[in-house]
Amino acid sequence: MSLLLEFLVPLIFVCCIFFLAFAWDKTEQFLNTTILKKVSKRWRNVILTTMTILFELLVIWRFSIFFKVSALESLVMGSILLLCCIWLIPYFVTIQRNNARISDKYHSGGVELGSVAVFRLSLNPPVLGTIILSTVSIGVGIFYYLPYFL
Repeated sequence: MSLLLEFLVPLIFVCCIFFLAFAWDKTEQFLNTTILKKVSKRWRNVILTTMTILFELLVIWRFSIFFKVSALESLVMGSILLLCCIWLIPYFVTIQRNNARISDKYHSGGVELGSVAVFRLSLNPPVLGTIILSTVSIGVGIFYYLPYFL
């Protein structure tokens, strides 16, 4: 039973992350083609960034209520986790693609299969919203717990 739980919990967590990413992508496409079609690109990015921040705050707030944890502690830890997800998932995808390309080159007899890609984080509205939320919440957490650090 324990082995089954050790396998299922990360699998469910990864599936939830992919579902949220897929749902956010479809929602953004829907908003861009319908409601935000006549809005300028700058205001569209501002609206989507604000929606991202509000959605992440809602998820963190629900998490703190569900697990009966302090809202500030959930905000700091949740924003760090979201920041890690936004940065680490694309980073490791790039690493995996580079490793596969190198392995294919090695096993194909040295045939050139393309260059190695360099990881660069794109600043689209969801990433920018997560970075803003993380920066503000970590700053608030440090300011709130400053007497404990001194």
